[in-house]
Amino acid sequence: ELYNGDIIAIANTESKFEGLTDDLCHDVIIVKYDKNGNEKWKKRWGGNEIDIFTSIMATKDNGFIAIGYTDSTDILKFNENGKYDAVIVKYNESGNVEWQKNWGGNDNDKFISVDYTKEGTYKVFAITYSSNIDGIDGLGVLEIIFDKNGNISSQRVMNNNEKRERGNIILEGES
Repeated sequence: ELYNGDIIAIANTESKFEGLTDDLCHDVIIVKYDKNGNEKWKKRWGGNEIDIFTSIMATKDNGFIAIGYTDSTDILKFNENGKYDAVIVKYNESGNVEWQKNWGGNDNDKFISVDYTKEGTYKVFAITYSSNIDGIDGLGVLEIIFDKNGNISSQRVMNNNEKRERGNIILEGES
């Protein structure tokens, strides 16, 4: 739910979606509803391969952040780094992309959780199987902080015994 009461729904689809695509795709469909359930708009996000959003979070400007991963190679040079690249996308209130960034190494990388920090930045947790990321030897959990423009301000590997709680979710690192 957005701060103004509107609702954002996302669906990862492998099929045609009326008004958005005529071909079969593995894309994300995003629909915005007002507080009474009336559709305001619908959008599609994705490229030439598999694209998945794993989580969304409302932003204070009535937009939202979506995170996940992509295998597409035609979205802003995504997936140059390996197999799946983790992706973060900032949308405005009208559903237009303000910025989008990818992150990853030489193997599969996925963003799984996003939250605000008290400084107004975005804290994202990532799972990586990449072996070419500092501090990671093939499998790891990272905490990455993005500023309001989508730039990484810090990144750290969570050690094997460390746990971070976010609501009812507990993330653990293992190698």
